Amino acid sequence: MIDTFWISMRLRIAYRVNTILYSLKQLPLIKRLLPISLYASKGLKRFALICSIIWEFLSMFLNNGFYLFICLFLPMQYFALSYDAFAHFYLFLTIAGAVCNCRVFDPRKDTYYAIILMRMNARSYSIIQHVYSIARVFVGTQAFLLFLVIRWQAPAWLCLLPFGVAGAKTISVAVSLYHYEQKGIVRNENSPVKWVWGTIAICFFLAYGAIVPKMFLPAFCIMIAASCSFLFGLFVFPYLWKFAHYHSLAQQLFQQKNTAIHANLNTVTNENYQNKISDDHLITSNKHGYAYFNELFIKRHQRLLWRYAKRISLITLLVWLVLFL
Repeated sequence: MIDTFWISMRLRIAYRVNTILYSLKQLPLIKRLLPISLYASKGLKRFALICSIIWEFLSMFLNNGFYLFICLFLPMQYFALSYDAFAHFYLFLTIAGAVCNCRVFDPRKDTYYAIILMRMNARSYSIIQHVYSIARVFVGTQAFLLFLVIRWQAPAWLCLLPFGVAGAKTISVAVSLYHYEQKGIVRNENSPVKWVWGTIAICFFLAYGAIVPKMFLPAFCIMIAASCSFLFGLFVFPYLWKFAHYHSLAQQLFQQKNTAIHANLNTVTNENYQNKISDDHLITSNKHGYAYFNELFIKRHQRLLWRYAKRISLITLLVWLVLFL
Protein backbone atom coordinates (compact mmCIF):
# COMPACT_ATOMS: atom_id res chain seq x y z
CA MET A 1 0.00 0.00 0.00
CA ILE A 2 2.84 2.40 0.78
CA ASP A 3 4.47 1.68 -2.58
CA THR A 4 1.13 2.29 -4.28
CA PHE A 5 0.80 5.61 -2.48
CA TRP A 6 4.26 6.82 -3.52
CA ILE A 7 3.75 5.72 -7.12
CA SER A 8 0.35 7.43 -7.26
CA MET A 9 1.83 10.62 -5.77
CA ARG A 10 4.71 10.62 -8.25
CA LEU A 11 2.27 10.04 -11.08
CA ARG A 12 0.01 12.83 -9.85
CA ILE A 13 2.91 15.27 -9.49
CA ALA A 14 4.36 14.26 -12.87
CA TYR A 15 1.00 14.89 -14.51
CA ARG A 16 0.79 18.28 -12.80
CA VAL A 17 4.35 19.16 -13.83
CA ASN A 18 3.59 18.35 -17.46
CA THR A 19 0.40 20.40 -17.18
CA ILE A 20 2.42 23.39 -15.93
CA LEU A 21 4.91 23.01 -18.78
CA TYR A 22 2.11 22.69 -21.31
CA SER A 23 0.49 25.84 -19.91
CA LEU A 24 3.76 27.73 -20.31
CA LYS A 25 3.91 26.62 -23.95
CA GLN A 26 0.49 28.17 -24.57
CA LEU A 27 1.41 31.70 -23.43
CA PRO A 28 1.63 33.98 -26.49
CA LEU A 29 4.86 35.79 -25.58
CA ILE A 30 6.66 32.92 -23.89
CA LYS A 31 5.91 29.98 -26.18
CA ARG A 32 8.31 31.24 -28.86
CA LEU A 33 11.15 31.37 -26.34
CA LEU A 34 10.60 27.82 -25.11
CA PRO A 35 12.14 25.01 -27.18
CA ILE A 36 10.35 21.88 -28.31
CA SER A 37 12.62 19.90 -25.96
CA LEU A 38 11.01 21.70 -23.00
CA TYR A 39 9.60 18.50 -21.52
CA ALA A 40 13.12 17.01 -21.39
CA SER A 41 14.59 19.97 -19.49
CA LYS A 42 15.62 18.66 -16.07
CA GLY A 43 16.07 22.11 -14.56
CA LEU A 44 12.64 23.32 -15.61
CA LYS A 45 11.07 20.05 -14.51
CA ARG A 46 12.69 20.37 -11.08
CA PHE A 47 11.30 23.89 -10.78
CA ALA A 48 7.82 22.71 -11.79
CA LEU A 49 8.16 19.76 -9.39
CA ILE A 50 8.96 22.06 -6.48
CA CYS A 51 6.02 24.31 -7.39
CA SER A 52 3.74 21.27 -7.60
CA ILE A 53 4.80 19.91 -4.20
CA ILE A 54 4.40 23.32 -2.56
CA TRP A 55 0.96 23.73 -4.08
CA GLU A 56 -0.05 20.21 -3.02
CA PHE A 57 0.82 21.14 0.56
CA LEU A 58 -0.62 24.67 0.58
CA SER A 59 -3.85 23.76 -1.22
CA MET A 60 -4.66 21.34 1.59
CA PHE A 61 -5.00 24.32 3.95
CA LEU A 62 -6.13 27.00 1.50
CA ASN A 63 -8.98 25.04 -0.06
CA ASN A 64 -10.46 23.87 3.22
CA GLY A 65 -9.72 27.15 4.96
CA PHE A 66 -11.47 29.27 2.32
CA TYR A 67 -14.40 26.86 2.26
CA LEU A 68 -14.92 26.99 6.02
CA PHE A 69 -14.32 30.72 6.20
CA ILE A 70 -16.71 31.69 3.39
CA CYS A 71 -19.45 29.08 3.81
CA LEU A 72 -19.54 28.76 7.61
CA PHE A 73 -17.58 31.39 9.52
CA LEU A 74 -18.71 34.48 7.55
CA PRO A 75 -22.47 33.69 7.81
CA MET A 76 -22.03 33.00 11.51
CA GLN A 77 -20.25 36.34 12.06
CA TYR A 78 -22.53 38.36 9.77
CA PHE A 79 -25.74 37.23 11.48
CA ALA A 80 -24.12 37.19 14.97
CA LEU A 81 -24.81 33.49 15.51
CA SER A 82 -23.30 31.07 17.99
CA TYR A 83 -20.97 28.20 17.20
CA ASP A 84 -23.99 25.91 17.32
CA ALA A 85 -24.93 27.50 13.97
CA PHE A 86 -21.39 26.83 12.69
CA ALA A 87 -21.77 23.14 13.56
CA HIS A 88 -25.29 23.12 12.09
CA PHE A 89 -23.98 24.46 8.75
CA TYR A 90 -21.11 22.00 8.83
CA LEU A 91 -23.39 18.99 9.36
CA PHE A 92 -25.60 19.54 6.32
CA LEU A 93 -22.78 20.74 4.06
CA THR A 94 -20.91 17.56 5.00
CA ILE A 95 -23.86 15.47 3.82
CA ALA A 96 -23.97 17.46 0.57
CA GLY A 97 -20.23 16.98 0.05
CA ALA A 98 -20.43 13.27 0.79
CA VAL A 99 -22.91 12.63 -2.03
CA CYS A 100 -21.18 14.78 -4.65
CA ASN A 101 -17.45 14.77 -3.94
CA CYS A 102 -15.66 11.44 -3.59
CA ARG A 103 -12.33 10.80 -5.31
CA VAL A 104 -13.08 7.16 -6.10
CA PHE A 105 -15.77 8.14 -8.64
CA ASP A 106 -13.91 11.03 -10.25
CA PRO A 107 -12.49 9.93 -13.66
CA ARG A 108 -9.30 12.01 -13.48
CA LYS A 109 -6.53 11.63 -16.04
CA ASP A 110 -3.90 10.57 -13.49
CA THR A 111 -6.28 7.82 -12.38
CA TYR A 112 -6.66 6.73 -16.00
CA TYR A 113 -2.87 6.58 -16.43
CA ALA A 114 -2.47 4.57 -13.23
CA ILE A 115 -5.24 2.00 -13.56
CA ILE A 116 -5.76 1.63 -17.32
CA LEU A 117 -2.34 2.37 -18.83
CA MET A 118 0.08 1.38 -16.04
CA ARG A 119 -2.17 -1.47 -14.84
CA MET A 120 -1.70 -0.69 -11.16
CA ASN A 121 -3.76 -2.62 -8.63
CA ALA A 122 -7.12 -0.88 -8.94
CA ARG A 123 -8.23 -1.76 -5.40
CA SER A 124 -5.08 -0.48 -3.72
CA TYR A 125 -4.97 2.65 -5.86
CA SER A 126 -8.65 3.52 -5.27
CA ILE A 127 -8.49 2.99 -1.52
CA ILE A 128 -5.26 4.99 -1.26
CA GLN A 129 -6.84 7.86 -3.17
CA HIS A 130 -9.91 7.74 -0.93
CA VAL A 131 -7.86 7.75 2.27
CA TYR A 132 -5.57 10.49 0.96
CA SER A 133 -8.48 12.75 -0.02
CA ILE A 134 -10.01 12.29 3.44
CA ALA A 135 -6.66 12.99 5.10
CA ARG A 136 -6.32 16.26 3.15
CA VAL A 137 -9.77 17.40 4.23
CA PHE A 138 -9.16 16.27 7.81
CA VAL A 139 -5.80 18.02 8.23
CA GLY A 140 -6.85 21.22 6.46
CA THR A 141 -10.11 21.45 8.41
CA GLN A 142 -8.47 20.71 11.75
CA ALA A 143 -5.91 23.46 11.16
CA PHE A 144 -8.69 26.00 10.60
CA LEU A 145 -10.73 24.78 13.58
CA LEU A 146 -7.67 24.87 15.87
CA PHE A 147 -7.10 28.45 14.74
CA LEU A 148 -10.67 29.29 15.75
CA VAL A 149 -10.23 27.58 19.11
CA ILE A 150 -6.96 29.38 19.87
CA ARG A 151 -7.57 32.77 18.24
CA TRP A 152 -11.34 33.23 18.58
CA GLN A 153 -11.94 31.18 21.74
CA ALA A 154 -14.22 28.77 19.88
CA PRO A 155 -15.38 25.65 21.76
CA ALA A 156 -12.95 22.75 21.55
CA TRP A 157 -15.69 20.30 20.55
CA LEU A 158 -15.55 21.75 17.03
CA CYS A 159 -12.42 19.68 16.46
CA LEU A 160 -14.57 16.54 16.48
CA LEU A 161 -16.43 17.60 13.34
CA PRO A 162 -13.80 16.40 10.80
CA PHE A 163 -14.17 12.85 12.11
CA GLY A 164 -17.77 12.97 10.93
CA VAL A 165 -16.60 14.04 7.46
CA ALA A 166 -14.30 11.02 7.21
CA GLY A 167 -17.13 8.70 8.18
CA ALA A 168 -19.68 10.32 5.86
CA LYS A 169 -17.42 10.09 2.80
CA THR A 170 -16.57 6.45 3.54
CA ILE A 171 -20.25 5.57 3.96
CA SER A 172 -21.07 7.35 0.70
CA VAL A 173 -18.36 5.41 -1.17
CA ALA A 174 -19.48 2.09 0.34
CA VAL A 175 -23.13 2.69 -0.63
CA SER A 176 -22.17 3.63 -4.20
CA LEU A 177 -19.92 0.58 -4.54
CA TYR A 178 -22.75 -1.63 -3.26
CA HIS A 179 -25.15 -0.17 -5.82
CA TYR A 180 -22.62 -0.85 -8.56
CA GLU A 181 -22.04 -4.41 -7.38
CA GLN A 182 -25.73 -5.25 -7.02
CA LYS A 183 -27.40 -3.16 -9.74
CA GLY A 184 -24.60 -2.06 -12.06
CA ILE A 185 -25.25 1.64 -11.28
CA VAL A 186 -22.09 3.66 -11.99
CA ARG A 187 -21.66 6.82 -9.94
CA ASN A 188 -19.83 9.54 -11.85
CA GLU A 189 -18.78 12.74 -10.07
CA ASN A 190 -18.71 14.61 -13.39
CA SER A 191 -22.30 13.64 -14.23
CA PRO A 192 -24.39 13.83 -11.05
CA VAL A 193 -27.95 12.50 -11.33
CA LYS A 194 -31.15 14.20 -10.21
CA TRP A 195 -31.21 12.75 -6.71
CA VAL A 196 -27.70 14.10 -6.07
CA TRP A 197 -28.74 17.64 -7.07
CA GLY A 198 -31.90 17.22 -5.01
CA THR A 199 -29.95 16.13 -1.94
CA ILE A 200 -27.55 19.07 -2.31
CA ALA A 201 -30.45 21.53 -2.61
CA ILE A 202 -32.18 20.10 0.46
CA CYS A 203 -28.95 20.19 2.50
CA PHE A 204 -28.29 23.83 1.56
CA PHE A 205 -31.87 24.73 2.45
CA LEU A 206 -31.66 22.98 5.83
CA ALA A 207 -28.26 24.56 6.52
CA TYR A 208 -28.94 28.21 5.63
CA GLY A 209 -32.73 28.22 5.89
CA ALA A 210 -32.38 27.95 9.66
CA ILE A 211 -30.80 31.43 9.77
CA VAL A 212 -34.16 33.24 9.48
CA PRO A 213 -35.89 31.56 12.47
CA LYS A 214 -32.50 31.00 14.15
CA MET A 215 -33.43 27.42 14.93
CA PHE A 216 -30.27 25.31 14.87
CA LEU A 217 -29.61 21.76 15.96
CA PRO A 218 -28.04 21.57 19.42
CA ALA A 219 -24.32 21.03 19.49
CA PHE A 220 -24.55 17.72 21.37
CA CYS A 221 -26.83 16.29 18.64
CA ILE A 222 -24.33 17.23 15.97
CA MET A 223 -21.48 15.73 17.98
CA ILE A 224 -23.46 12.50 18.34
CA ALA A 225 -24.13 12.50 14.59
CA ALA A 226 -20.42 13.07 13.82
CA SER A 227 -19.38 10.29 16.22
CA CYS A 228 -21.91 7.84 14.77
CA SER A 229 -20.81 8.74 11.25
CA PHE A 230 -17.17 8.07 12.11
CA LEU A 231 -17.89 4.76 13.86
CA PHE A 232 -20.16 3.54 11.07
CA GLY A 233 -17.52 4.59 8.56
CA LEU A 234 -15.00 2.38 10.35
CA PHE A 235 -17.56 -0.43 10.30
CA VAL A 236 -18.13 -0.28 6.51
CA PHE A 237 -14.50 0.43 5.57
CA PRO A 238 -13.64 -3.31 5.24
CA TYR A 239 -16.23 -3.50 2.47
CA LEU A 240 -14.14 -1.05 0.45
CA TRP A 241 -11.21 -3.45 0.68
CA LYS A 242 -13.30 -6.52 -0.16
CA PHE A 243 -14.88 -4.88 -3.21
CA ALA A 244 -13.53 -6.71 -6.26
CA HIS A 245 -14.66 -4.58 -9.21
CA TYR A 246 -12.59 -1.41 -9.01
CA HIS A 247 -10.98 -2.03 -12.40
CA SER A 248 -14.26 -2.53 -14.25
CA LEU A 249 -15.70 0.49 -12.42
CA ALA A 250 -12.79 2.63 -13.59
CA GLN A 251 -13.20 1.38 -17.15
CA GLN A 252 -16.87 2.34 -17.20
CA LEU A 253 -16.15 5.75 -15.67
CA PHE A 254 -13.58 6.58 -18.35
CA GLN A 255 -15.80 5.13 -21.07
CA GLN A 256 -18.59 7.49 -19.96
CA LYS A 257 -16.16 10.41 -19.91
CA ASN A 258 -14.83 9.68 -23.40
CA THR A 259 -18.37 9.20 -24.73
CA ALA A 260 -19.40 12.56 -23.30
CA ILE A 261 -16.33 14.26 -24.80
CA HIS A 262 -16.95 12.76 -28.25
CA ALA A 263 -20.63 13.70 -28.03
CA ASN A 264 -19.73 17.29 -27.19
CA LEU A 265 -17.20 17.41 -30.03
CA ASN A 266 -19.74 16.04 -32.47
CA THR A 267 -22.31 18.55 -31.27
CA VAL A 268 -19.88 21.45 -31.69
CA THR A 269 -18.81 20.18 -35.12
CA ASN A 270 -22.40 19.82 -36.29
CA GLU A 271 -23.26 23.29 -34.99
CA ASN A 272 -20.27 24.78 -36.84
CA TYR A 273 -21.34 23.14 -40.07
CA GLN A 274 -24.95 24.21 -39.59
CA ASN A 275 -23.85 27.80 -39.03
CA LYS A 276 -22.02 27.77 -42.37
CA ILE A 277 -25.05 26.51 -44.28
CA SER A 278 -27.30 29.32 -45.44
CA ASP A 279 -31.00 29.09 -44.65
CA ASP A 280 -31.94 32.21 -46.61
CA HIS A 281 -35.33 31.58 -48.23
CA LEU A 282 -34.53 34.10 -50.99
CA ILE A 283 -31.95 31.74 -52.45
CA THR A 284 -33.49 30.09 -55.49
CA SER A 285 -32.70 28.93 -59.06
CA ASN A 286 -34.19 29.32 -62.53
CA LYS A 287 -33.15 25.82 -63.58
CA HIS A 288 -35.23 22.66 -63.46
CA GLY A 289 -34.88 19.07 -62.32
CA TYR A 290 -31.46 17.85 -61.17
CA ALA A 291 -29.79 21.13 -62.21
CA TYR A 292 -32.20 23.04 -59.93
CA PHE A 293 -31.28 20.98 -56.85
CA ASN A 294 -27.59 21.07 -57.70
CA GLU A 295 -27.49 24.87 -58.02
CA LEU A 296 -29.56 25.30 -54.87
CA PHE A 297 -27.16 23.04 -52.96
CA ILE A 298 -24.13 24.97 -54.23
CA LYS A 299 -25.62 28.32 -53.24
CA ARG A 300 -26.64 27.18 -49.76
CA HIS A 301 -23.30 25.48 -49.03
CA GLN A 302 -21.20 28.14 -50.69
CA ARG A 303 -19.27 29.04 -47.52
CA LEU A 304 -18.28 25.41 -46.88
CA LEU A 305 -17.44 24.64 -50.49
CA TRP A 306 -15.53 27.87 -51.02
CA ARG A 307 -13.29 27.14 -48.06
CA TYR A 308 -12.28 23.74 -49.43
CA ALA A 309 -11.95 25.16 -52.94
CA LYS A 310 -9.44 27.74 -51.73
CA ARG A 311 -7.42 25.05 -49.96
CA ILE A 312 -7.35 22.78 -53.01
CA SER A 313 -6.35 25.72 -55.23
CA LEU A 314 -3.54 26.69 -52.92
CA ILE A 315 -2.22 23.12 -52.73
CA THR A 316 -2.44 22.79 -56.52
CA LEU A 317 -0.57 26.07 -56.99
CA LEU A 318 2.21 24.97 -54.62
CA VAL A 319 2.57 21.61 -56.39
CA TRP A 320 2.71 23.36 -59.79
CA LEU A 321 5.38 25.79 -58.56
CA VAL A 322 7.50 22.95 -57.15
CA LEU A 323 7.26 20.83 -60.30
CA PHE A 324 7.65 23.46 -63.02
CA LEU A 325 9.78 26.23 -61.49
